[in-house]
Amino acid sequence: MQAKYAPQVAALEASLTASPKDYNLLVAQGNLYLDWANASQNVLQSTSPTSNPLWAKASTYYARALAIQATAAPVLGDYGISLFFSGDTSAAIAAGEKSRVIDPKLDVNLFMLGQYYGASGDKAKAIEAFQAYLKVSPNGQMATQAQQNITQLNTQ
Repeated sequence: MQAKYAPQVAALEASLTASPKDYNLLVAQGNLYLDWANASQNVLQSTSPTSNPLWAKASTYYARALAIQATAAPVLGDYGISLFFSGDTSAAIAAGEKSRVIDPKLDVNLFMLGQYYGASGDKAKAIEAFQAYLKVSPNGQMATQAQQNITQLNTQ
């Protein structure tokens, strides 16, 4: 897996050395680390995501990008994902809610907000976020999981 991602990371890092405040390069590097973290997590399913340093790497680049342009809902959503899997649930909620204000129909963000709130112990907000996901994307890729999460939260 490293053979696939490391050369791309190095190439983007070289570009960022020349243009350290290039928003598009920062987002691209964050996305690359997020993809790499997700792919490696799928391989290492028995390992806690918080032990994978690639999530934190992604969040670093997203934070730098958001310091330049703080109104991109998908970037805020991805930032929230990287924060959550780095172990910072409250910061993930904050990023997810900012993303939601900008784009209340960003379905992946709504689903992930349900995950964040569920992990934080706020069942009511988790259920609301999953229901918002289902309203926006009733036949979406995560619709079945959202419904299962709602059912599980209602029985706890």
